[in-house]
Amino acid sequence: MSRWSCGSTGNFWKRAPRLIRTPAKMVNRVAVYDGDKFKKVAQYDSPENYVALYGLMQKAIRASEKEDPEAAAKDILEQNGISTTITAQCLGNVKLITGNAVAVHEPVTGVDGLFWITADSHTVRRGIYQTKVTLDFRNLMDGQAAGSLPKE
Repeated sequence: MSRWSCGSTGNFWKRAPRLIRTPAKMVNRVAVYDGDKFKKVAQYDSPENYVALYGLMQKAIRASEKEDPEAAAKDILEQNGISTTITAQCLGNVKLITGNAVAVHEPVTGVDGLFWITADSHTVRRGIYQTKVTLDFRNLMDGQAAGSLPKE
């Protein structure tokens, strides 16, 4: 996997990156039901108390002997929290494509770290090649904390 810079040390932003936080696909409670009697046997809430902030967004799962329901519920809560994405546009770079990672350093907005590129578009307008990328905080490479750069 390659890393490409986009920011004050690499390409210059056409516009400042736009940070979007949305609870659209959030699950903040997982209810576990018995597979035979459809009786609720456990309930797990997100640790950030999102139920009080955003209202109840629940997913129901069936308990299974093959899989630990607590681990499955915690995985669902972790994967379905608030979605945070960054959309940025900079001078064109053919290496900035979906699936690659990009090291971002943008001191004005505070965006700084290593992110997966989840969407990209490349355009040429009036002879200027531009790249627009969507970066995801949840899909960070090397298991880094959101917005952190790996230690080299």
